[in-house]
Amino acid sequence: MQGKIIAVIGAPGSGKSFLVHKLAEQYHAIAFMEGEPPDFPPEIRNKLEENECDLEVFLWFRGKLLKEMLEAQRLSHLGKTILLDTFWKSSECYLDLIEDDEERKEAAKVLEEDEKLLPLPDKIILLKISEEKLRELMHTRGREIENEETIDINLFLAKEYERIFTKKKFGERLVIINRDEMDFEREGDVKEVMERIK
Repeated sequence: MQGKIIAVIGAPGSGKSFLVHKLAEQYHAIAFMEGEPPDFPPEIRNKLEENECDLEVFLWFRGKLLKEMLEAQRLSHLGKTILLDTFWKSSECYLDLIEDDEERKEAAKVLEEDEKLLPLPDKIILLKISEEKLRELMHTRGREIENEETIDINLFLAKEYERIFTKKKFGERLVIINRDEMDFEREGDVKEVMERIK
């Protein structure tokens, strides 16, 4: 696969980053990672630690994802394969977490403009996950800042990802992977994902 942009999406804790790493190794591809809280600016990191999503957080992530998508597009034109650990459309899943009505409306307007201007990846891998499996994976990774409220938010996001991305408009570019049945530590499971995104 040359000159392709592949995005892996799904709720935080579902294994997106791990799968991106595995696929990037297999394809010898360039990977753009979502990052970890220590990598974010202090004001964004502090809000995330408090499970706070407002317009500032939304716009910061939107800016990061926009830059990554544009760079991925440039590199794909050079024949490179690019892996994205989420992409700009994922921001829609977070809209209802913005409590302030005016801020939420402003974020929705930004998304409307992005829809008109930005390309979609060639393939979108949605990690569909059950509540039980998401809880298991989040407890396994054991991040200090994650608590029961964080898990509840991520369960909400898992449903939003499924609701938003299973619309027919994505067509054949969308590949749904049942995360409950996959262990990306197993090479065979990673190979199965690769078969499905050919």
